[in-house]
Amino acid sequence: MRSSTRLLCTLLAGSAGAGGPAWADEQSFALTLGLGAQKSIAVPGVSRIQILDPSIADVKVIESGRIAILARKEGRTTLLVWKGSGQ
Repeated sequence: MRSSTRLLCTLLAGSAGAGGPAWADEQSFALTLGLGAQKSIAVPGVSRIQILDPSIADVKVIESGRIAILARKEGRTTLLVWKGSGQ
């Protein structure tokens, strides 16, 4: 059986006010990558990214509106992506 990394990707658009986050739009999808595999996804308007467990996967903005995800080891983690002026 091949080892894999499973990510839950959540795209957030909106802003955080004094009362906490007020997301106008939220989208989620699952992504499974083989160990050592890399995936590039288009996210127009990306302003911030965060991977909850960086030992499982590495993520970075590679160009305007594109994110690269690299599976580092077997496991599960969550990738949060803020779009627009979301804080």
